[in-house]
Amino acid sequence: MRILILLPFLLLLGGCGNAPLSDAEKKVVGKYAGSFFFFGPAEITLNEDRTATIVNKQSGEIITEKWKLNGEKVTIGESNWSLDSALNLWNDDGLAVTLYRQMPFAMNKDTKEFVLGLWAQPNDEADLMEEITLMGKSGIWTYSGVVGPNKNEMVDSIDEKSIEKYVDRRYRVSKTIREDSVTYGVVTYDVKKGKYHYWDYSETPKGDYTQESSGQLTGAQSIEWKTVVSPLKKGDKMSSKVLYKTDKRVESSSELLIEGEIRMASKTIGIWSEGLP
Repeated sequence: MRILILLPFLLLLGGCGNAPLSDAEKKVVGKYAGSFFFFGPAEITLNEDRTATIVNKQSGEIITEKWKLNGEKVTIGESNWSLDSALNLWNDDGLAVTLYRQMPFAMNKDTKEFVLGLWAQPNDEADLMEEITLMGKSGIWTYSGVVGPNKNEMVDSIDEKSIEKYVDRRYRVSKTIREDSVTYGVVTYDVKKGKYHYWDYSETPKGDYTQESSGQLTGAQSIEWKTVVSPLKKGDKMSSKVLYKTDKRVESSSELLIEGEIRMASKTIGIWSEGLP
């Protein structure tokens, strides 16, 4: 079940101290040009005091953070985050440097064990809650779509496969597979609150994380989801609208707001392809 597994690419790094610049660091001081996925076309200046000034060429927005050199890779930022979105830059001498921002990871051990425990159980569709059957047929689903920095620039493709099943009457459990990561998800319906709840656990090359979302019915076959526990900074929002058109087709649109501005938007269509093995 693909709900809210798109997260912001923000950045991390610890302080660099006040030690003199090394010869390698001196070589990368200067101006660079490129484009961040969630920031747009930018001019980046790496200063001698190990601060980086990033200017959005479209909006004029300016960000100032610390930088550090690891080999020929420059990292920018100073918080405990970890999945990178790489940006290749070149200085006036043609030296290639990779500048990257990163996403935060939050790992809740109980959530991980809960999700993986349900995933380990066999599919059981006996006496299912009516509300949970809205999610569609169990089996193999394929998801395709587009994503970008806003609704008008969704040019990057999304291709995923998800294995989906039902467990213990009230849970829809999934394993979503992408090129380099896997997300295990669980959806249920809270009768007392009148809302859906979603937990997931993701394994990625750069680290693992968990998150939770809350869903509210907005029509007979549609749910609006919002993150309630995630790596997002306070005040930033990730939301998704999902339309369950039939038991073999689902359509969704998502957006990420950072400081009140849309920094990511996506649209996907999920199609049931075959039953469980």
